[in-house]
Amino acid sequence: MKVATRSGQPGGHLAGEADISRYRVVLAAWLTAATTLVSIVGVPPPAQAVPTAIDRSGWSISTAQTTPDDGNGPANAIDGSTSSFWHTQWQVPVPPFPHDLVINLGASHDIEGFRYLARQTGTNGEIRDYELYLSNDGTNWGSPVATGQFADTTVEQEELFTATNGSWVRFRSLSSWHGAFTSIAEFNLLSDGGGGTVPADLNVTGVRDTTIDWSTGTGTSCGIVPGSGSPVGTELRATVDGTCGAGTFNALGLDPGQYQFDFMRGASALTVSVTVRDPVAMWDTAWSLPNRSSREQVDAYLDHMQATGFAGTWISIAPFNWQGGVNDGNFYGDPLGSFSNPNEQYLAHVDYIIDQAALHGLGVGVVVAWGTDYTGLHPGTWPSSTTFGAATDRFEPCHPDPYSVIGAGRAAALPAGYFTACDPSDSSDPRNQKAYDYGFLLGDRWKAKSNVRWVMGGDYWDGTSEPLTEQTWIKITDGLTAAGANQPVTYQPGGYQSSWDRFAGDPWVDEVSFNHHCLEGTELEDVLAGLATYGKDVIASEVRYEDEFAGWCPNAVTIGAAEIIADAQAILDSGADHYVYGHDKRWAWSQNDTDGDGTVDALDSLGDAGEQAALELLGANLPAGTPSVPAPDPDARFAVIGDFGSDLQAEGDVAALVDSLTPDFIVTTGDNVYSAVGELPVTYDNRVGRYYADYIGAYSGAYGTGSPTNRFFPSPGNHDYTDIGSTTDLAEYEAFFTLPGAGIPTTDTSDSERYYDFVQGPVHFFILDSQAILASGSETTAEAVWLQNALAASTAPWQAVVLHHAPYSSSSAHGSTPGLQWPYAAWGADMVFAGHDHSLERLTVDGIPYVVSGAGGRSLYGITDPPLPESDFAYSADYGAVLVDACTDGLTITFHSVG
Repeated sequence: MKVATRSGQPGGHLAGEADISRYRVVLAAWLTAATTLVSIVGVPPPAQAVPTAIDRSGWSISTAQTTPDDGNGPANAIDGSTSSFWHTQWQVPVPPFPHDLVINLGASHDIEGFRYLARQTGTNGEIRDYELYLSNDGTNWGSPVATGQFADTTVEQEELFTATNGSWVRFRSLSSWHGAFTSIAEFNLLSDGGGGTVPADLNVTGVRDTTIDWSTGTGTSCGIVPGSGSPVGTELRATVDGTCGAGTFNALGLDPGQYQFDFMRGASALTVSVTVRDPVAMWDTAWSLPNRSSREQVDAYLDHMQATGFAGTWISIAPFNWQGGVNDGNFYGDPLGSFSNPNEQYLAHVDYIIDQAALHGLGVGVVVAWGTDYTGLHPGTWPSSTTFGAATDRFEPCHPDPYSVIGAGRAAALPAGYFTACDPSDSSDPRNQKAYDYGFLLGDRWKAKSNVRWVMGGDYWDGTSEPLTEQTWIKITDGLTAAGANQPVTYQPGGYQSSWDRFAGDPWVDEVSFNHHCLEGTELEDVLAGLATYGKDVIASEVRYEDEFAGWCPNAVTIGAAEIIADAQAILDSGADHYVYGHDKRWAWSQNDTDGDGTVDALDSLGDAGEQAALELLGANLPAGTPSVPAPDPDARFAVIGDFGSDLQAEGDVAALVDSLTPDFIVTTGDNVYSAVGELPVTYDNRVGRYYADYIGAYSGAYGTGSPTNRFFPSPGNHDYTDIGSTTDLAEYEAFFTLPGAGIPTTDTSDSERYYDFVQGPVHFFILDSQAILASGSETTAEAVWLQNALAASTAPWQAVVLHHAPYSSSSAHGSTPGLQWPYAAWGADMVFAGHDHSLERLTVDGIPYVVSGAGGRSLYGITDPPLPESDFAYSADYGAVLVDACTDGLTITFHSVG
């Protein structure tokens, strides 16, 4: 296990937001080289106008609702043949009006009209009412430039309007003369002859700290225009192939924002507008991880998520009804049971997923109860169904007039008394109480897990009855809040506009989610951009799933890397904040082993091409706000161990781990020696020298020659007083160690080896004797005055306080030590290291990290449930150490276990 926990700038005391997902990626910044990614393609060759109809050779279809590939695709509308035609999807569900045909014209034109030719065989889809829009960027459409109604005829029809400039067109069918479809045999635009002479400028979106690719379009001579950049010098970051085709823009070190430069393509000057943005957080979809995975599979899965740059994963607490609902046993045979009294053994596996994700620096989106299966109308059935089978458990809707919000056909098919009126404000109504109690139970269990975000809803398919679910989500959210769970909440909607907007503006929704498994291109981009108007983070929570079978979406192709890349690009361009990727083998956690390699398909799917390309494209493997340049070698690398001097196997394991981390020196948090354990007599040489002699200066023990200069800096713990020699002093401690050591920089103001200071690289260390402080008021005053003055006088970039008893700890053994909760940050400290509790923990107090490193080899203590509110994460499942890499302008803390 390895988790990086923080990086910051000296002097600012490391801002204290307790979000472990932010800490992990800091280390990734130093381990990942700068990434090159591909962004928007450039403009096709400029079209040359002809007297009436504009040449369509440079046109490309951007968006069109279409039928599976039966020869009636949207390209037929601009192919020059009157015998072919485009037809919207005819399979159920038929997309409702309006139907859009969006075309990138490839160049700017002064457009003054268009021609529409209906299909020449058959009549389905002949357009009746229409609108036509023009745009210069494919995003901002404004009002239609033409509206009207066509005649019911197969003769070509022409509509003229005032000349309007544009490089994109959206032809919208509002209704049809025949059927619920749209069809077009031929579509042409008309120009006054001036069209196609001005190539469209380029708009490119990419991620900071990467090299962004852009395309010039067709040409034979290209070059960057000197001095054309905005801000000044931007053009120096751009390159272009002199024969056109390939261009790059270096966004390394740039803040998010707009950047422009010009380039010449032949005689035409074009402006490239580059939108540089922060990376988009990319999550995975593993809904069935709680009820299908083993712990070993969870570990392998999370290792991959961490290594590749995912922000986290989304899971569903309850199995789907088609899997058996709440009665479905998980991998270990334990079912959830019910929402009112969930099975503790089942929830323990969810605990494991959440805790292990936190240790990997990953978030978890927790779907509390899948909306389609457990809320509203006929859980577990599809929208077209009129059967209302019993669910294994459900949340009965609370609505004052439930039959008013469902269709008459549905109402007629319901059994008598299926719904009864309910007052949402009546907390005693069992429908409200059940949802509230469930929310409280979950919130109380996971309120301290900063890596959790709550997900209401879940793929709701029935728009007519979706309003019935609202009070269920509100009451669950109320329960979460009452329990003290303040993590963000989102609503995962169904795949249609009314569901996307249903609860997006409600105060209980913190982040707006989107769901549509087939929407793509500019239509996807437009929808996501539109959701940003709610003023909340936007989550593309389900788009197309990689490896989804052909026919799932109307284009009748298996969803592969190209489709995933296109979706990721649209998400990037839209400005959305999160992308929840999906894979067909992973969302239901397939336990099949199709290739017979001994690994389940869910794990075999990790790292597929679309996933990797999307992570790179979105910059998801780049840390937020940190350049993607490799870190310089640290000015100081040190290990922090504590509670270790046992002469047990675990001490040897931790010592081997520390050696493998190649620290420059070691700092201890006390209890360097223990009696009553170990195979050799109790001496410092047998408890410390046997394992760490190579770091100890002025060493004269039996385990080697020691170090030419001291590289071992202990702090005394209570067992250093009680377990060796006299119980009132540190005579053996002071005899064995020479502190801080000859030639080690120190202010030497304490005149003591019990509490002392030293400087290594950019870090000034202040070692305290906390046992003496707790035993004597005069000692408390002496060390406190010394520390305050020494911190104030320090000029080092970093100040670290080290002591034995932890000021703050979530351990179930000792816990926090109020007598040592001094104002370290106010005095100038940047971090505090302690031990005493045999665990690894990171807390944030007064804006600085407090690190407990007490798992050095004696024994392990438990963690309270829940941990302290200040705790970012706590771990006591294995022995381990802390490693710190310190530079003058940055510092990274990582936790390492021996396992």
